[in-house]
Amino acid sequence: MHRSALLAGCAAAAVYFKGLFSIEMAVNESSHGASSSPSPSCQADAPVSAENITGYRVSHLPLRFECVLDDGTTYASGEFPGWLTAVPVVLALISVLLAFGAWHVAQRGTRQEEFSPARPRGGGASGRRDRR
Repeated sequence: MHRSALLAGCAAAAVYFKGLFSIEMAVNESSHGASSSPSPSCQADAPVSAENITGYRVSHLPLRFECVLDDGTTYASGEFPGWLTAVPVVLALISVLLAFGAWHVAQRGTRQEEFSPARPRGGGASGRRDRR
């Protein structure tokens, strides 16, 4: 269980950092180059013309790249799906539950050893080996 918890935690971190890297690449693309205003991520699926897009906002938790329109409303860029936040959260929760389960099993094993009657060593009732 310990290894499964560690694996789920590593997978959660990997998916989150993949999404974070994608968002930071979009920010970099939006701030450099001749065609960077408005952001290429915002131009791809804009509900209005590109002239109405005034900027963008980035959120790291939840992972989101939002485009800001001239009237102050925002819309989420379609390049960053919702699962980029949902999958790491679910995997982190699974990791915590597995770690708790492993801890509980270890504690239960320790308690059973404390309360189990001591067995005599050597096989005999008095603790000495029978020598015949």
